[in-house]
Amino acid sequence: MNPNIEQPTQLQIIKAHLQRGLPITSWQAIQDWHITRLGAHICELKKQGMDIKSQRIKNPKGGTYSKYWLETEGVA
Repeated sequence: MNPNIEQPTQLQIIKAHLQRGLPITSWQAIQDWHITRLGAHICELKKQGMDIKSQRIKNPKGGTYSKYWLETEGVA
């Protein structure tokens, strides 16, 4: 890793992912970027004015998790 190149923050990584129109879950954030506090970052992005939607999903073993996505115009 080049120390002269500024790395994006976790918040910037999540924001860019959502802005590409892609949904995200906590497990994906952990696997892809080692980000463990997705809910806190989603809360911060909402405070910044992003229209982030979420859905609670039940997994086959009975647990639940949230999927987040960015609401965009023209999407039903």
